[in-house]
Amino acid sequence: MTKEEIYQTIHNWEQEMGEDFFDYFGASFKASSFMCWALGRGYITVEQFNQWETDKSLDSDDAGSCVYCCYGLCKPYAVVAEDDWTEENQEKAYRIFAEFVSESVSYQKKLKEFLEENPI
Repeated sequence: MTKEEIYQTIHNWEQEMGEDFFDYFGASFKASSFMCWALGRGYITVEQFNQWETDKSLDSDDAGSCVYCCYGLCKPYAVVAEDDWTEENQEKAYRIFAEFVSESVSYQKKLKEFLEENPI
């Protein structure tokens, strides 16, 4: 799947289900894989990566906290963070996540399995 196909799949799933994708797919997600990838791609800084590595809270392995956060609940290492929710920043975060998935055979497989178990 291309990153655009993955983004559209995630977006469509959320629209149809009325739920946050990461609340459901998060169990299939390893924050360490994503955060190493995000650092290598320049989506986060070394400082942010180090903050994530030293965070001992449960949020540090939560997909949503690493990819996107808003409403003052942000961790300093989130790839996309904002004070108030906007569609533009949510789209940006999901497109970055879709890029990550598109470059990983393992995560494409996990996404496919998730969609089979949680069809629209």
